[in-house]
Amino acid sequence: MCDFTIRRLGNEHRYTAQCALPFNIYNEKIYMFLWFWMLLVAVLTLYSLIIWLFRALISRDRVSYIKNHLMAAGKLEFDYTQEGIVERFCKYYLRHDGIFLLQLIDHNTNHHTVNEIIGALWDFYHDMDRDDWDIPRQKTKFL
Repeated sequence: MCDFTIRRLGNEHRYTAQCALPFNIYNEKIYMFLWFWMLLVAVLTLYSLIIWLFRALISRDRVSYIKNHLMAAGKLEFDYTQEGIVERFCKYYLRHDGIFLLQLIDHNTNHHTVNEIIGALWDFYHDMDRDDWDIPRQKTKFL
């Protein structure tokens, strides 16, 4: 509130009014826009977090992601007999962090790059001795 006095014909009149500076009005509009912008960014970030958690926690989504890229790279035919091999490839060779890293590469580059990387990893895995496919790798204990 702003108090001010006005002299008129020898009398002083005291007035109290709300202070409204033009600069404050512009600041208010800017901060309102920024508040709604931050709210929008928070909602989109929460949505993105839920999608990435879904991708990380659902095993079927990871296997189908790798299977789709293997078929796009021409390394895998649509065959139900190789489905177990793809699941072992995902579970024991790539694991969660490998698939997560491939998804990040896919998100930040293009599908062709990820197809080539997954194709090369598949060729390397496929060239391994077939006796090792049924036995999961032993976890190494670190000191």
